[in-house]
Amino acid sequence: MKLIIGGDGAIGTALMSNWEVMKYPFQATTKIKNQVSYERPFLDLSAPFQPFSDTEYSAVILLAGKTNIQWCEDNPKQSAIINVDNTIQIA
Repeated sequence: MKLIIGGDGAIGTALMSNWEVMKYPFQATTKIKNQVSYERPFLDLSAPFQPFSDTEYSAVILLAGKTNIQWCEDNPKQSAIINVDNTIQIA
């Protein structure tokens, strides 16, 4: 089983579509609460990390994070929490 962190973004969505066609077993995180399911565990990198699965993953693809440079410059603390601190917590 593989895990995509950031299944809501453009790249995560494209990867999920490809893996569904290829019939790869995977889960892809979502931060949209009404999309949460076994296949779409909840993960919000702006909040403290809480384990969401007992599943052992053979690979984890990290595609989540804040990428808007202006937003990151305007919100350096929040940007560091999302793009550094909580990303390290996942590892």
